[in-house]
Amino acid sequence: MIRSRHVFLSSLLATCAVALTLLAPASLWAQSGTSSSYFMLQGPLGPGGAYVTEKFRVEYTGLLTIPGYQPAPPGSPQPLVNSGEALLVSIFGNGVTVPSGTYTNSVGTVEAGGGFLSGFQLSGGGMVYPGPWPFGAQWNYFVSGGSYENTFADPVEIGNYPDATWTWSYTGMSDRYLEDGSIDAWSYAAGTQVGEDEWGPIMVPPLPSGVQPTLADFSGPGYMETLISGSGLPYSVYRISAVPEPGRAMLLLVGAIVIVARRSRRKPVWCMG
Repeated sequence: MIRSRHVFLSSLLATCAVALTLLAPASLWAQSGTSSSYFMLQGPLGPGGAYVTEKFRVEYTGLLTIPGYQPAPPGSPQPLVNSGEALLVSIFGNGVTVPSGTYTNSVGTVEAGGGFLSGFQLSGGGMVYPGPWPFGAQWNYFVSGGSYENTFADPVEIGNYPDATWTWSYTGMSDRYLEDGSIDAWSYAAGTQVGEDEWGPIMVPPLPSGVQPTLADFSGPGYMETLISGSGLPYSVYRISAVPEPGRAMLLLVGAIVIVARRSRRKPVWCMG
Protein backbone atom coordinates (compact mmCIF):
# COMPACT_ATOMS: atom_id res chain seq x y z
CA MET A 1 0.00 0.00 0.00
CA ILE A 2 1.38 3.34 -1.04
CA ARG A 3 -0.12 6.53 0.35
CA SER A 4 -0.84 9.28 -2.16
CA ARG A 5 1.24 11.66 -0.01
CA HIS A 6 4.35 9.61 -0.79
CA VAL A 7 3.56 9.79 -4.49
CA PHE A 8 2.98 13.53 -4.14
CA LEU A 9 6.29 14.11 -2.36
CA SER A 10 8.19 12.12 -4.99
CA SER A 11 6.56 14.17 -7.74
CA LEU A 12 7.34 17.36 -5.82
CA LEU A 13 11.03 16.50 -5.56
CA ALA A 14 11.20 15.71 -9.27
CA THR A 15 9.44 18.97 -10.12
CA CYS A 16 11.84 20.99 -7.96
CA ALA A 17 14.84 19.32 -9.58
CA VAL A 18 13.57 20.20 -13.05
CA ALA A 19 12.78 23.77 -11.97
CA LEU A 20 16.24 24.32 -10.52
CA THR A 21 17.81 23.03 -13.71
CA LEU A 22 15.77 25.45 -15.81
CA LEU A 23 16.23 28.45 -13.52
CA ALA A 24 19.91 28.17 -12.71
CA PRO A 25 22.33 30.35 -14.71
CA ALA A 26 23.45 28.61 -17.87
CA SER A 27 27.07 29.29 -16.94
CA LEU A 28 26.68 26.71 -14.14
CA TRP A 29 26.15 23.99 -16.72
CA ALA A 30 28.79 25.19 -19.21
CA GLN A 31 31.53 22.78 -20.11
CA SER A 32 34.58 23.28 -17.92
CA GLY A 33 37.89 24.22 -19.46
CA THR A 34 36.36 26.33 -22.23
CA SER A 35 36.46 30.04 -23.04
CA SER A 36 33.64 32.25 -24.29
CA SER A 37 33.12 35.52 -26.10
CA TYR A 38 29.79 37.29 -26.54
CA PHE A 39 27.95 39.03 -29.35
CA MET A 40 24.82 41.21 -29.54
CA LEU A 41 22.57 42.52 -32.31
CA GLN A 42 20.22 45.40 -31.57
CA GLY A 43 17.94 46.90 -34.20
CA PRO A 44 14.63 46.69 -36.15
CA LEU A 45 15.18 43.00 -36.88
CA GLY A 46 11.91 41.56 -35.60
CA PRO A 47 8.70 40.82 -37.54
CA GLY A 48 7.31 44.02 -39.03
CA GLY A 49 10.47 45.92 -38.14
CA ALA A 50 10.09 45.49 -34.37
CA TYR A 51 13.17 46.66 -32.47
CA VAL A 52 14.79 43.64 -30.81
CA THR A 53 17.93 42.70 -28.92
CA GLU A 54 19.54 39.34 -29.67
CA LYS A 55 22.46 37.99 -27.63
CA PHE A 56 24.81 35.11 -28.36
CA ARG A 57 27.55 33.27 -26.50
CA VAL A 58 30.32 31.57 -28.46
CA GLU A 59 32.00 28.82 -26.46
CA TYR A 60 35.39 27.69 -27.72
CA THR A 61 36.91 24.25 -27.18
CA GLY A 62 39.95 25.10 -29.27
CA LEU A 63 41.54 27.95 -31.24
CA LEU A 64 39.39 28.83 -34.23
CA THR A 65 41.54 29.65 -37.24
CA ILE A 66 40.11 30.74 -40.58
CA PRO A 67 42.13 30.87 -43.83
CA GLY A 68 42.91 34.44 -44.82
CA TYR A 69 42.97 35.93 -41.30
CA GLN A 70 46.09 37.57 -40.02
CA PRO A 71 47.61 36.03 -36.88
CA ALA A 72 47.56 37.72 -33.51
CA PRO A 73 50.05 40.60 -33.23
CA PRO A 74 53.36 39.83 -31.46
CA GLY A 75 53.18 40.16 -27.69
CA SER A 76 49.38 40.11 -27.50
CA PRO A 77 47.40 37.55 -25.48
CA GLN A 78 46.43 34.45 -27.41
CA PRO A 79 43.04 35.25 -28.98
CA LEU A 80 40.07 32.93 -29.05
CA VAL A 81 39.62 33.70 -32.74
CA ASN A 82 41.76 35.74 -35.06
CA SER A 83 39.41 38.70 -35.41
CA GLY A 84 35.93 40.12 -34.92
CA GLU A 85 35.03 39.15 -38.47
CA ALA A 86 35.41 35.52 -37.49
CA LEU A 87 32.76 36.06 -34.82
CA LEU A 88 30.23 37.00 -37.51
CA VAL A 89 31.11 33.88 -39.46
CA SER A 90 30.90 31.71 -36.34
CA ILE A 91 27.32 32.85 -35.69
CA PHE A 92 25.91 33.30 -39.19
CA GLY A 93 28.27 31.32 -41.38
CA ASN A 94 30.08 28.01 -41.57
CA GLY A 95 33.19 29.01 -39.66
CA VAL A 96 35.71 27.98 -42.31
CA THR A 97 35.65 30.68 -45.00
CA VAL A 98 36.65 34.32 -45.19
CA PRO A 99 33.52 36.43 -44.46
CA SER A 100 32.94 38.17 -47.77
CA GLY A 101 29.45 37.65 -49.15
CA THR A 102 26.12 36.41 -47.80
CA TYR A 103 25.88 33.88 -44.97
CA THR A 104 22.69 32.21 -43.79
CA ASN A 105 21.85 29.62 -41.14
CA SER A 106 19.17 29.03 -38.49
CA VAL A 107 19.94 32.38 -36.83
CA GLY A 108 19.50 34.53 -39.92
CA THR A 109 21.55 36.19 -42.67
CA VAL A 110 24.47 38.59 -42.71
CA GLU A 111 25.88 40.41 -45.72
CA ALA A 112 29.48 41.47 -45.26
CA GLY A 113 32.68 41.97 -47.20
CA GLY A 114 36.07 43.58 -46.88
CA GLY A 115 35.59 44.17 -43.16
CA PHE A 116 32.40 46.17 -43.74
CA LEU A 117 28.87 45.18 -42.73
CA SER A 118 26.08 45.83 -45.23
CA GLY A 119 23.05 44.13 -43.67
CA PHE A 120 21.57 41.83 -41.03
CA GLN A 121 18.45 39.71 -41.13
CA LEU A 122 17.19 37.54 -38.28
CA SER A 123 14.87 34.63 -38.96
CA GLY A 124 11.33 36.02 -39.15
CA GLY A 125 12.41 39.59 -39.81
CA GLY A 126 13.52 41.64 -42.80
CA MET A 127 17.01 42.58 -44.02
CA VAL A 128 18.18 45.83 -42.39
CA TYR A 129 20.66 47.95 -44.36
CA PRO A 130 22.45 51.16 -43.33
CA GLY A 131 20.63 54.39 -44.17
CA PRO A 132 22.03 57.27 -46.26
CA TRP A 133 25.40 58.45 -45.00
CA PRO A 134 26.07 60.35 -42.81
CA PHE A 135 22.77 61.25 -41.19
CA GLY A 136 20.81 58.04 -41.76
CA ALA A 137 20.75 55.21 -39.21
CA GLN A 138 23.85 53.00 -39.42
CA TRP A 139 25.06 49.67 -38.07
CA ASN A 140 27.46 50.86 -35.36
CA TYR A 141 30.16 48.57 -34.01
CA PHE A 142 30.78 48.56 -30.23
CA VAL A 143 33.26 46.43 -28.29
CA SER A 144 34.23 45.62 -24.71
CA GLY A 145 37.44 43.86 -23.75
CA GLY A 146 39.79 42.13 -26.16
CA SER A 147 42.69 43.70 -28.05
CA TYR A 148 43.25 45.56 -31.31
CA GLU A 149 45.90 46.29 -33.88
CA ASN A 150 45.29 49.68 -35.53
CA THR A 151 46.92 49.23 -38.93
CA PHE A 152 45.83 52.72 -40.04
CA ALA A 153 48.20 54.35 -37.58
CA ASP A 154 51.88 54.97 -38.36
CA PRO A 155 53.49 53.29 -36.54
CA VAL A 156 50.91 50.53 -36.02
CA GLU A 157 49.15 50.79 -32.64
CA ILE A 158 48.48 47.75 -30.46
CA GLY A 159 46.32 47.94 -27.33
CA ASN A 160 43.35 46.66 -25.35
CA TYR A 161 39.75 47.84 -25.21
CA PRO A 162 38.40 48.60 -21.70
CA ASP A 163 36.37 45.89 -19.99
CA ALA A 164 32.76 46.28 -18.80
CA THR A 165 32.15 49.44 -20.84
CA TRP A 166 30.96 50.02 -24.40
CA THR A 167 33.60 51.53 -26.68
CA TRP A 168 32.74 52.62 -30.20
CA SER A 169 35.32 50.59 -32.10
CA TYR A 170 38.09 52.68 -33.61
CA THR A 171 39.49 49.74 -35.52
CA GLY A 172 37.90 47.56 -38.18
CA MET A 173 36.67 44.05 -37.56
CA SER A 174 39.79 42.62 -39.16
CA ASP A 175 41.92 44.47 -36.57
CA ARG A 176 39.88 43.19 -33.63
CA TYR A 177 41.09 40.22 -31.52
CA LEU A 178 38.69 38.29 -29.28
CA GLU A 179 39.69 37.00 -25.87
CA ASP A 180 37.91 35.19 -23.05
CA GLY A 181 35.02 37.39 -21.88
CA SER A 182 35.22 39.93 -24.71
CA ILE A 183 31.92 41.32 -26.01
CA ASP A 184 30.99 42.67 -29.45
CA ALA A 185 27.77 44.46 -30.44
CA TRP A 186 26.19 45.84 -33.60
CA SER A 187 23.59 48.52 -32.80
CA TYR A 188 21.41 50.17 -35.47
CA ALA A 189 20.95 53.89 -34.78
CA ALA A 190 21.55 57.36 -36.20
CA GLY A 191 24.49 59.30 -34.85
CA THR A 192 24.86 62.85 -33.55
CA GLN A 193 27.05 65.32 -35.41
CA VAL A 194 29.82 66.68 -33.17
CA GLY A 195 31.99 68.45 -35.76
CA GLU A 196 33.50 68.24 -39.22
CA ASP A 197 36.83 67.36 -40.78
CA GLU A 198 38.24 67.00 -44.29
CA TRP A 199 36.15 63.86 -44.85
CA GLY A 200 32.85 65.43 -43.81
CA PRO A 201 30.65 65.46 -40.66
CA ILE A 202 31.94 63.70 -37.55
CA MET A 203 29.13 61.48 -36.24
CA VAL A 204 28.98 59.81 -32.81
CA PRO A 205 26.38 57.02 -32.38
CA PRO A 206 24.42 56.45 -29.16
CA LEU A 207 25.44 53.53 -26.96
CA PRO A 208 23.43 50.28 -27.19
CA SER A 209 20.31 50.67 -25.07
CA GLY A 210 19.34 48.65 -22.02
CA VAL A 211 22.31 46.27 -22.00
CA GLN A 212 25.64 46.66 -20.22
CA PRO A 213 28.74 44.83 -21.53
CA THR A 214 29.07 42.64 -18.46
CA LEU A 215 28.77 38.89 -18.02
CA ALA A 216 25.81 39.48 -15.70
CA ASP A 217 23.85 40.90 -18.65
CA PHE A 218 24.95 38.15 -21.03
CA SER A 219 25.11 34.95 -18.96
CA GLY A 220 23.77 35.67 -15.50
CA PRO A 221 20.50 34.63 -13.83
CA GLY A 222 17.41 35.32 -15.91
CA TYR A 223 18.77 33.91 -19.15
CA MET A 224 19.01 30.51 -20.73
CA GLU A 225 21.11 29.42 -23.67
CA THR A 226 20.03 27.17 -26.51
CA LEU A 227 22.49 25.55 -28.91
CA ILE A 228 22.39 27.05 -32.39
CA SER A 229 25.38 25.58 -34.25
CA GLY A 230 28.94 24.35 -33.94
CA SER A 231 28.82 20.64 -34.70
CA GLY A 232 32.24 19.37 -35.65
CA LEU A 233 33.89 22.77 -35.13
CA PRO A 234 36.10 24.01 -32.24
CA TYR A 235 33.26 26.21 -30.95
CA SER A 236 29.53 26.18 -30.21
CA VAL A 237 27.11 29.09 -30.58
CA TYR A 238 24.31 29.61 -28.06
CA ARG A 239 21.38 32.00 -28.38
CA ILE A 240 20.57 33.76 -25.11
CA SER A 241 16.82 34.19 -24.54
CA ALA A 242 14.95 35.88 -21.69
CA VAL A 243 13.17 33.61 -19.22
CA PRO A 244 11.15 34.40 -16.05
CA GLU A 245 13.27 35.76 -13.21
CA PRO A 246 14.27 32.93 -10.82
CA GLY A 247 12.59 34.56 -7.83
CA ARG A 248 9.29 35.13 -9.59
CA ALA A 249 9.25 31.68 -11.20
CA MET A 250 10.05 30.01 -7.88
CA LEU A 251 7.17 31.87 -6.18
CA LEU A 252 4.80 30.54 -8.84
CA LEU A 253 6.12 27.03 -8.28
CA VAL A 254 5.73 27.29 -4.50
CA GLY A 255 2.18 28.61 -4.92
CA ALA A 256 1.25 25.65 -7.09
CA ILE A 257 2.77 23.25 -4.55
CA VAL A 258 0.76 24.78 -1.69
CA ILE A 259 -2.50 24.43 -3.65
CA VAL A 260 -1.82 20.79 -4.47
CA ALA A 261 -0.81 20.04 -0.88
CA ARG A 262 -4.04 21.50 0.51
CA ARG A 263 -6.14 19.47 -1.90
CA SER A 264 -4.27 16.27 -1.02
CA ARG A 265 -4.98 16.81 2.70
CA ARG A 266 -8.67 17.33 2.05
CA LYS A 267 -9.12 14.08 0.10
CA PRO A 268 -6.80 11.33 1.35
CA VAL A 269 -6.61 8.45 -1.04
CA TRP A 270 -5.07 4.99 -0.49
CA CYS A 271 -3.62 3.09 -3.41
CA MET A 272 -3.46 -0.67 -3.45
CA GLY A 273 -0.08 -2.02 -4.45
